[in-house]
Amino acid sequence: MALGLVIIGIDQRQARRQAQLRFPVLAVALGMYLPLKLSATIVCGGLLAEYVRRGRSVSGTATDDQGLLCAAGLVTGEAMVGILLALPIALSSVWPSLAADPFQLFAAPPLGGWPGLVALSLVGLFLARAAQAK
Repeated sequence: MALGLVIIGIDQRQARRQAQLRFPVLAVALGMYLPLKLSATIVCGGLLAEYVRRGRSVSGTATDDQGLLCAAGLVTGEAMVGILLALPIALSSVWPSLAADPFQLFAAPPLGGWPGLVALSLVGLFLARAAQAK
């Protein structure tokens, strides 16, 4: 609790100074709570947002909203896929021949982690283009 109060105080001080570098307590809390592999994607998203923000000559709320809505849709889609992936686990209790782990097929993914890196890059490019669309 004390750390949260300190971070809120620092963020309020930065807001009064109208500094660009802020310390939102939710982002810091998520960074402390989530494992590193999930926090790394959040950092990538923040860096991408900063790149897009600096790349625009004029700031407009319409483009900010487009990028935010696109990212929110991706998060919602990920949650829906998570629910779909939970179905085999739930069904395996009533249907024992069904494998509970849907990723058992990919215990050793082909090509290692490269397909994931390519997919992350493509999603980043998609988000950057969505945020820059007019």
